[in-house]
Amino acid sequence: TYYVESNWNNKKSERKAIQITVLEKINFSEKVSIKQNKKDGTIILSLKNTDDKKYKFEWLDEKGNRLYNFDPKENKTVYKGSDSSTITIKNESLGFTIFVKKIDKETTCSSEKVTIKL
Repeated sequence: TYYVESNWNNKKSERKAIQITVLEKINFSEKVSIKQNKKDGTIILSLKNTDDKKYKFEWLDEKGNRLYNFDPKENKTVYKGSDSSTITIKNESLGFTIFVKKIDKETTCSSEKVTIKL
């Protein structure tokens, strides 16, 4: 049990007891498949063995910026489905490394970033 209180503008809140639960570490064990489509200039990254619907995935570039799906037919970024186990990205907009994190949908806890070399 921890106790917390707040101080703001010379006022102090009542001290309250809180319970903290340490959640289990999220392990990333999925394998990555990389397919390059030279015709439309895209790369499709897919994670294998992602049957557990409890998790979503966050794809990041080398600078840590979030990556989103690219639709080559519409030639634009599509935000829907960007947290799934498969993502389509433009080949020209990337460096040689991207990252993926596994995120628990309920607790929002995430795994460490996993490096994917292109």
